[in-house]
Amino acid sequence: MIRRTIHQMTLACTILLVGSVVVHSQQLGDLFGRSLLLTDGGLAGTTKNRITVVPSGAATLATDYTLIFPSTVAPASSFLSVSSITGTQITLGWTSLPTATSPYEEATSGVFNIRRITSLISGTQVTPGTYATDLQSAHSAASQTASANYSVIAGGRNNTNSGLNAGILSGDGTTVSAANAAMLGGVSNTIGASGSQSFIGSGGTITVNAPLSAVVCGQSHSITGSGLSFIGGGANNSISGSTNVIFGGQNNSVNSGRFSVIGGGSVNAISVDSSVILGGLSNTISAGPLSSIVGGNVNTISGSGSNAGILGGESNSITGARSFVIGGRNTTITGSDVAAYNGGSAITIAASSAVVLSNVHVMLANNTSTPSQARFFEPQATSGAFPDVSTNYVGVVAPASLSNDNTYTLPSSIGSAGQALRVAPAPAPTATTGTLGWVSITTPTVVTQLVVADNTAVTVSGTTSFLRLDGNGVPATRTVTLANGTSDGQLMVIRGVAFGANGVELQDAGNLRLSGDSQLNNNDTLCLIWDATSAVWVEVSRTNN
Repeated sequence: MIRRTIHQMTLACTILLVGSVVVHSQQLGDLFGRSLLLTDGGLAGTTKNRITVVPSGAATLATDYTLIFPSTVAPASSFLSVSSITGTQITLGWTSLPTATSPYEEATSGVFNIRRITSLISGTQVTPGTYATDLQSAHSAASQTASANYSVIAGGRNNTNSGLNAGILSGDGTTVSAANAAMLGGVSNTIGASGSQSFIGSGGTITVNAPLSAVVCGQSHSITGSGLSFIGGGANNSISGSTNVIFGGQNNSVNSGRFSVIGGGSVNAISVDSSVILGGLSNTISAGPLSSIVGGNVNTISGSGSNAGILGGESNSITGARSFVIGGRNTTITGSDVAAYNGGSAITIAASSAVVLSNVHVMLANNTSTPSQARFFEPQATSGAFPDVSTNYVGVVAPASLSNDNTYTLPSSIGSAGQALRVAPAPAPTATTGTLGWVSITTPTVVTQLVVADNTAVTVSGTTSFLRLDGNGVPATRTVTLANGTSDGQLMVIRGVAFGANGVELQDAGNLRLSGDSQLNNNDTLCLIWDATSAVWVEVSRTNN
């Protein structure tokens, strides 16, 4: 605004000066008027053009003021400006237009290599390559420049770019030696000669020396090998295979394998193809391929453990193919096709095709008011959906209501044919526990004994439960004696079979404890039970039929 005003004032004053000179040639003294009209020379018979000089404002000036012009002729490319103001007296002077100076220059004429001018850098001046650009503010050596053709260093200091068509945005002490590579910044990062078309975002002491690979950020990462690999962040992560990925974490490595991924964590390592460790600490996959560890601590897949997996836990190991650790700790699987969980001390599972739950309780829970079942299916020969409509099972289920937790301990041996399970008398059962044992199931034996003389001895076996005493014949009312029973609690029913006055008598003596002597006539009965402790038959009941 001031410059435009000065130009207007200069024009008006110049016109006024010219007008004053003309007028002064005619009359000495001051020149007054509302406006000054200046016309050009024009051509005869034509209208002349004019310039009109008038004061500012539509009516009157705010105050009188005087312009004093310079006493010298104006130099080239100068303009009038206010030198000083004293009251209403304004002194004008000539001011030269400033000369613009670019902070950049072409280092070598005709090479189109651009650099900062020497006065704007610290250290050694450099010479970029053909069509290259170096805008760094400092160099500690002449080699620290964009020396390759068409390369760029946009800022920073002490950076070196010798890669064709490569670029460094900024940073300190970074180096790019591969063609078509890019680095955004950081400190002491390097893209080596083998890292064509690779990328480093930021961070420090990062090295990429494999093609088509990238590190976004972090500290002390390294990518070598065949390329196509990626590190997202973290610290001290390394890849030496090809087509591998480490998203983050610390001290993780993928060595020699392909198509493998580490998500994060610390000190995790993969050295085979197509495997994954999502996180955790000190987990290792050194066999495979196609294995995975989700997390946990000090878990290992090695040996022949291809297609294996560890979900988590601590100190678990797999060397068998297609095996899986659900979690827990201290589990080693050497068999194939095994799934295992261990909740306690170390265990090694050598079996194959098994599900192993170690040092834990198996709970079939429910919250639907319906007890869950353990189902054991019969063999199914067909492939496809399981179970087939014709495949049946045996289910074991808890009752709908229990007053206590019930725990049954199975027998310590297999048992014999024909035996059955029962709650064993020892150890004695409690309200919540019982030990099962095998017991022989005996087939009741029916014995018919002909009594032909007094004091006839009747043999009783361990299976005798029904005894017929036939008293037909003479003499009448013959007595009998019973042999001892063979098992505590053995029951036996005795029936009399006799006619007329003939009968059989059992006396309350010896090994019989009766409510009086018993004379059994036809169809009369006597029920006895053997008490092994007292070694006696005890009467339970009798009938007179």
